[in-house]
Amino acid sequence: MAYDQWQTDEDDKLQLQVFQTFKRTLGPEHPTTLDSLSDLAMKYFEKDRFKEALDLQLELVDGRKRVQGLDHPSTILSMSNLGGQYLKQERWSEAEIILRQAVKGAKKVFGIERSPTLTITANLSMALQNQNRFDEAVAVITELNEIYMRNLGEEEVPTMASTRILAGVLREAGRLDEAREKLRKIKEICSRKLGLDHETTMSIEGELRAIQDGPGQLERLQALNTGKRYIKVNIG
Repeated sequence: MAYDQWQTDEDDKLQLQVFQTFKRTLGPEHPTTLDSLSDLAMKYFEKDRFKEALDLQLELVDGRKRVQGLDHPSTILSMSNLGGQYLKQERWSEAEIILRQAVKGAKKVFGIERSPTLTITANLSMALQNQNRFDEAVAVITELNEIYMRNLGEEEVPTMASTRILAGVLREAGRLDEAREKLRKIKEICSRKLGLDHETTMSIEGELRAIQDGPGQLERLQALNTGKRYIKVNIG
């Protein structure tokens, strides 16, 4: 890939030079080189230079698979972030394919109850929602939520996080009564454990009020959330 043909600012140029140095001295498939490639891909992504970022992320995933294997944590996180880049560009079916692979790997390597698994699953649900496959989107989050409820209890952080995500998916699917029930439950827990004035409690109250106040307020809430639908995991 002709990296030196890209237009870069000074900060990007420095990151590019670091990557090229590692590539020249350590080789293109050395773990340190791949980590530097990951940093460069995220830098372009954060600056909305999506084509360059996607090219780099594809190269990174290919390198991670070849060198570290499908079941390496860095490979799984790289696949997850590739899925996130596809989501950002509204390439829903491509996001779904890579995120399904990442979810399978995350469950195996990180475990069901670890945060990367929930985050990657939430992004898979998002890819399904944007293809109007709401029943599937609800199902993938519900599966995790029920496991968390059973193994951890309803007041643990992973359980509450998955319940809140599930409420959002139910809301998008038009299942407002179910979404309202989920939000009321986690609001009660947050109010008791964090206090009424905690930002998390207040945020959940805002989501709940949006559903209760009807379609107009719900549309305003969805507008505020535009562009925030991709959940990023630690870069890999």
